[in-house]
Formats: sequence, C-alpha cells, structure tokens
Amino acid sequence: MLGVLEPRARVIAVIGSILIIVNLSDPRLLAAVALFWGFMAVTSGRSWFEPAKRGLVGLPVVLVLVVVHMLTAPGAPGASDLVVTLLGDRASFSVSHEGIVRGGIFLLRFTGAFLAVTSLAAVTPSNHLFNALSRLGVPSIFIVTAQFALRYLAVLQQEGRRMSIARQSRGQVRASSFWAPGAAGSIGQLIGALFTRSAYRAERVYAGMLSRGYDGFIRLSDESSLSWSDYAAAGVVLSIHTGLLIIELVGL
Repeated sequence: MLGVLEPRARVIAVIGSILIIVNLSDPRLLAAVALFWGFMAVTSGRSWFEPAKRGLVGLPVVLVLVVVHMLTAPGAPGASDLVVTLLGDRASFSVSHEGIVRGGIFLLRFTGAFLAVTSLAAVTPSNHLFNALSRLGVPSIFIVTAQFALRYLAVLQQEGRRMSIARQSRGQVRASSFWAPGAAGSIGQLIGALFTRSAYRAERVYAGMLSRGYDGFIRLSDESSLSWSDYAAAGVVLSIHTGLLIIELVGL
C-alpha cells in the first residue's frame, strides 16, 4: 500500500508512525506494530532486503543501548534480581525484571521504527525521497548534505579498499579481526589517511561543481501532487498507530 502513495504522503505516514511508536510502552502493541511494518516491507513489491541490510550496520550500537537499559533500570523493592557472573567470580552484575522489560521495550521500539524506515526506503528512490523532504519544508542544508553523503559513500568505500590493498601489497599482514593485536592502530591509521584524501577530494569536487554553476541547490524534476487518496491512505496508517496509542492510554 505504501508504494502507491505520493512520496510526501509516504514520508508523513512513516514519520508520524515513528513518533507514535516511540511513545508506546506495551510490548504486545509494539509487537503488533513491528508485524504491521514487517508485512508492509515484505509486500512492498520491491527489494527491501538491501536497505534492511544497510540499516543493520548500526545493530551493535542498538544492542549496547539495550544492555544499558537492562543494567540501569532499578528493580522493585524486595524483588530478586538475576545475577550474571563472568570470569569466574571476578565480575558479576545483576539484572532486574524491570531492566529486562525496559530493554525489551527499547528493542521492540527500534524494530518497529526500523521496519517502517525500511518500508519507506524499499518503495521510494533516493531522489524522490529528498525531493519530498524538500517540498515538506526540510532545510536544504540537511538535504544537500544527505545527498552528497549518499552519493560519495560508495566512493569512500572504494578508496578505503584500494588503500587497504596497497598496504597489503607492501607487506602488511591483514588482521584476522578487530581484536587482533595491532588491528585497532592499523584501522586508525587507515581512517586518518582516508580522511585526508577525502578532504582533498571534497575540495576538488566542490571547485568542479562551482565551475559548472552549482549554487547550493540540487533541482529535481519530480513535481507530483498530493491527491485525496494519498491523504486518506496516510490517514489510515496514522489512525492505526493512533488507535494503538489510545488503547494503551485508556488501559484496554
């Protein structure tokens, strides 16, 4: 259903849904929202796996935040906590029932929001998405920055790959993992050199764009208009999420 909407209606539906998702705290309702957006992503008719795979790059950070929620939530007075022991008796910590619930709620909120964004990315080309954001009033500085970041991310990846191959051709042994001795230092040096090359490349690209008449705006040809069906479909999506929030607030 999301794919037939005008891009601005898709953005409004997804952003509004995410704002409601982060205010839900009932695990059952959050699971229902996650299933809803999972269904929307799978039935989008386009490839949703690629945007989902790219988004999962930040999964380690999410898992760390889940653990932080679990460890920082105070338990109820008199309740017994789950004690986890590491390295024999040298390291241990306790996790309360409230901490487990809070960590689970955070993970469900992330899952619902992630699937909503994945559904949007699966049916909306990047140029249509940026054009929709621009027509919705998002400041151009954010849109242009995101456009260039998306455009040159692949260039940075190729440059980093070439630098890594060049270092290996000079006899440097590639570390088997990040935790291997000396791996962190090598990665830091690679990132520093890549940053320097990126700065020089950015200056050359910007000078070339100015010579071709660039004035700070990227103009797109998509000028589609919102119809009543777009408003209605976006309203249905938002109404579903609003209804779940009302159910939680009234305690049904």
